[in-house]
Amino acid sequence: MEHIGSQIFSVEPFRKAYQRLSIFIDKLANDEGITLRNIDLGGGIGIPYMSQESADLDDYARIVRETLGHFNARLIFEPGRLIVGDAGVLLANVEYLKTAPSGRSFVILDTGMSEIMRPALYDAKHPILPCIRYDEKQRPKTTFDIVGPICESSDIFLKNQEAHIMHPDDTVAIMVSGAYGMCMASNYNTRPFPVEILCDETHITVIRSRKTFAELIADETLPDWI
Repeated sequence: MEHIGSQIFSVEPFRKAYQRLSIFIDKLANDEGITLRNIDLGGGIGIPYMSQESADLDDYARIVRETLGHFNARLIFEPGRLIVGDAGVLLANVEYLKTAPSGRSFVILDTGMSEIMRPALYDAKHPILPCIRYDEKQRPKTTFDIVGPICESSDIFLKNQEAHIMHPDDTVAIMVSGAYGMCMASNYNTRPFPVEILCDETHITVIRSRKTFAELIADETLPDWI
């Protein structure tokens, strides 16, 4: 087993890994008489969050054929976030705007590190787009930090982001949130989980209801000796 990492934007590391894997599979068959029926090639293909370009999947497929296509085995792939990452967005509302004495401007959202943990954990960057009508895109642009409402210095989404001026109650979309979003969410600071909605071109369905504060604390009790 070999782990070459994740968020890989070049196909060359896969070529090297699969060449070594091919040698190992041949050695198993020739030296030990073990023939594999399944070969798991894992994942690791990068998904663009901001400005990166993903690896070319046609090139990736060609490398798989060249290095492992001659084995009479089932090839298993785990593309992971490459598929689900771009399938989800996290919608948030602008709570208020703030200007620090230094002149630095902040947009404070009603969504924070409890709903999407990646920016706080890894300093990950997710594109944040204002959900405004086409005629509102004439709003002037400015530079600000986009942050969450939790009183933690790590509750920051983007710094020095240039975008259209936002107003309280505007809705924004935190993009590429389909992977490591809800699965890493928490009730930090007693914040209930948001609602999850699955939709396509013709259907909109609630697949996880929004929790109330009462539901969040329903399992908590006070001992009778207090």
